Amino acid sequence: MKRLIFVVFVLVSFLNGAEVDVEARTTRTISIMDSLDHAVGDTITTQKMIDSIKMAGKEDTISAQTMIDLIKTAGKEETLFLNNLFIDGDFNFKESGIDTVWCALSFINEKFQGDANFEGVKFQGDTYFIGAHFQSSAIFKSAQFQGEADFRETVFENIADFTVTKFQSGAFIGAHFDSTAMFSYAQFQESANFSRVVFGYIQFDKAQFQGGAYFAETQFQGIVDFREVIYNFININWAQLDGHMKYDRTNYSTFLRNFDQLNLMDD
Repeated sequence: MKRLIFVVFVLVSFLNGAEVDVEARTTRTISIMDSLDHAVGDTITTQKMIDSIKMAGKEDTISAQTMIDLIKTAGKEETLFLNNLFIDGDFNFKESGIDTVWCALSFINEKFQGDANFEGVKFQGDTYFIGAHFQSSAIFKSAQFQGEADFRETVFENIADFTVTKFQSGAFIGAHFDSTAMFSYAQFQESANFSRVVFGYIQFDKAQFQGGAYFAETQFQGIVDFREVIYNFININWAQLDGHMKYDRTNYSTFLRNFDQLNLMDD
């Protein structure tokens, strides 16, 4: 039995399966270590620990450090459902010593209230940030997504840095980048879907799209930099780019060929 050796405060003893009312949950505290001492023979999974923590905090708030500690304990076969939580504090993998996340991660509807730094991290499993909200900076520079990376409907209020990031496949459908988004030198081995995304200032210079890159109904509100981008085809039209694309003679010639391949003769 793998035991998690750290103490967090929760308001119910989930191991005893007892049901408590709302008033009791706001006044009673019990440590997970105490629960473990009274639960001989039980196996404590990381997910069970997370479920208990969700009951402990104000509006389901969890500290960034507790979240990092939970991820450190997860095995290759686990999927951590870290959904619908408020993460308090800076979420810094780089300083925590985590270079590889072996398990699949689900951050659906998560709110990162501080900086989120995943720089250089290797995500071996599928990673879901669907509907997540980054209120401060989101740094994924040089990260590697070996599985699916799903950022659908995610909101980035501040800088989003995906420079030199490697994706197996990436989905950002319906995401909002309110500030600068950087995908310079990023690599997408399969498809990259940015359909219905709203961009502020966006850098795709020297990015590589080995599969298709999709920008259907995407809005560019600031300048978009596609200089020296490498791709098979990009699903985009000139009306989206007009007045927004950073000028480069070679780049314009490349897009002309792309429009020809897509049979967009008017463009």
